[in-house]
Order: sequence, then structure tokens, then C-alpha cells
Amino acid sequence: MKLIKSQKKTFLQYYSLNTVEKPQIFSAAFRSISGEEVARLMNSGTLEQFYSRYIIIDCRYPYEYRGGHIRVIIFFYWYFYDKEKFDEMSGKIPIFYCEYSQKRGPTAAEYLREIDRVRNAERYPRLDYEEIYVLDRGYKQFFEDGRFSADVLQKNYCSPFGYVRMFATPFRSTLAKYNSHRTRGNRYQPHTLKDRNKRLQNFLEQAEQSPLQFKRLRQSPAILLVSFCFRQCDQQLLVAYYYICYQY
Repeated sequence: MKLIKSQKKTFLQYYSLNTVEKPQIFSAAFRSISGEEVARLMNSGTLEQFYSRYIIIDCRYPYEYRGGHIRVIIFFYWYFYDKEKFDEMSGKIPIFYCEYSQKRGPTAAEYLREIDRVRNAERYPRLDYEEIYVLDRGYKQFFEDGRFSADVLQKNYCSPFGYVRMFATPFRSTLAKYNSHRTRGNRYQPHTLKDRNKRLQNFLEQAEQSPLQFKRLRQSPAILLVSFCFRQCDQQLLVAYYYICYQY
């Protein structure tokens, strides 16, 4: 439990899971947990019990996901198209991961926290997602850690059993279709509120002049993810906010 002080009041930001003391990615938006902690959660009851409280979100690309992933997950690039299933995320604790949990997973977690703060600005410090986690060091560490035997991974944690790297040679042409791994893509950039408002207005004006470009951004996985999480939010503002914060 972390005590957080503000000028107006003091409140508690509570994280119920065992977190990594020295994570590879430090952020005020989320906490990092180890593969052992994920395994502990999955072993603490039935998968149905786990699913009733937690959602594991795989932020990798489709060919990586097909090659092997952690059980009981939302797949970032597919799941949001099924509204009935995606509605099940409401009220649950999200755990994000990608291959190394260095960029795609943390960026998605940061984005969810940013929108959560904006959406609840008038109800500060209230949040819809009080706890957000990232699997420290990602699927690679989870799969290759050595603390779990291949039989245990296959039986209890991974389905299908396997690990496909993002830069795997057979999928180079497929990788070229995506851009969230690139240096200039989806990079979180903090800005002052004044700067964000100015860039927001500029983007909305550009969106009116370039509706096709706006339509493409509107259908991006990140925008669809958060628009389902916060169904009352204006989707155009979500797109704009994501653009100015992450250089989408």
C-alpha cells in the first residue's frame, strides 16, 4: 500500500499483488509483477475464479500470440471486436504483457491509466482501474525462466505451448505491417496541460480535414480497447488524446 499526498487531500493507492521491487520499467501508472506471481494467481483457484477478478492482456502481434501465450487472456488485436466478451473486462484488474514488457505492454498500461485519470478528473482521486499491472520482463521471461518445466508450462500456463519472437525470420513481412515496435511509434511523451490542449485542438481540426486518416486511427487496437473500457467516452477525443500523448 502506497501513501500518496496531494495539496487537497491524502489518499491510499492500493496494490493487492506482490510487486517487483526493482522492475525493468518503473511507472507511476502501474506496478510490475513477476511470472511467479502470475502463476500463483492462476494456481490459487480455478481458472473461472481467476477470470472473475483478473484479465491478462497480450499486447503482442497475432503471429506471436498464435505461437504461444498465457492462458486466460484478452488478445489485444482480436478481443475488442467481440463486444460481449470485452464487456467482461469491466471491474477486473488488468495485467498487460508483450514479449519483453518493455514497450507495447507498458505503453498500453500507461494509456489506460492516462484515460482513466482524464475521465475521472472531476472525481479525483477516484479511478475506475485502481490497480493496473505489467508482467515484468514479459512472455520471454515467463516462458524461458527455468522455474517451470516444459510439462508444467504446457499443462498449466501456456496454450498453445510455444514462443515466437517478434523478429522471427519467417514473419518479417508480417511484422512490416505493424508499427508499435518502431522507435517513433507509440512512444509515450509527457506534455503540459496547456501543450496537450493546443495539440488536441490542432488534431481535431486536422481530423475534420482528413476523415480517412481519422477513421484509420479510430480503428486502432488501443482506441478500441479503451473505448470499450470506457463506453461513455467520446471516441474522437480518445483518438486525439492518444495521438498527442503517444505520437501514434
